[in-house]
Amino acid sequence: MKKITFLLLCLSTTLCLWGCGKFDNQNAIYTVRFVNENGIELYSQLVKSGEKPSYLAEEPTKDSDNCYDYAFSGWNGDLNAPITKNKTFTAKFDRIGKKFNITFETTNGAILSISKIEIEYGENYDVTSYEPKIPSGYEFKGWKNKADDKVITKGVWNYEEDIVVISLIEEVDSEKSWTEGVY
Repeated sequence: MKKITFLLLCLSTTLCLWGCGKFDNQNAIYTVRFVNENGIELYSQLVKSGEKPSYLAEEPTKDSDNCYDYAFSGWNGDLNAPITKNKTFTAKFDRIGKKFNITFETTNGAILSISKIEIEYGENYDVTSYEPKIPSGYEFKGWKNKADDKVITKGVWNYEEDIVVISLIEEVDSEKSWTEGVY
């Protein structure tokens, strides 16, 4: 019986306090955190219930890696929405592929002809349309990466550095044999 009386007393006290505005969330103050993608806090502030947060620190950054640079693109939530509870906003970043060069090398006697194209990491490429001038009696067969001897044609760029490719030329008039970069 004592337990029931105690529970009723607690319930009525809670209801009275609620009715008197003691549990009114309109005057509540919430913590708003702004964190980088890795979870490190960049800025925090106390915001009254119903007000909007604002970020007042330096723009977030993310370090580049071998293939991509990163640009801050905003936060993962709506900064224009009124705050009604503790909230954490996380920085978002756009991924920008780094630019790399493909250098085409062919030889013509003692003269070296070089042309380059620039390509973004992760971008589609097609080197089949780049054909060197070749003398009669020879046929152009494609391009080979000078560093790793792989023949390249087209696909998605996944090299993390500039590369040099050498023309593959085949003599037509004699037995089929590959000649690298010479004609």
